[in-house]
Amino acid sequence: MTHGRRIAKVKKILGVCSGSQIIAEALGGKVIKGPYGQEVGVQEVSLIDEFKELFGTEKN
Repeated sequence: MTHGRRIAKVKKILGVCSGSQIIAEALGGKVIKGPYGQEVGVQEVSLIDEFKELFGTEKN
């Protein structure tokens, strides 16, 4: 098992945009261009307590 895979089993990892590609490469994955052109995704997120203090809880 690679060092990156051990880390991934112990830690929760979130990568957004190019960050997800960097993490994938660091953990031994391969990043390739998708066959459907530009990919765009939208997802609602929930903030944990520490971030609620920084960003508030109001939805826009």
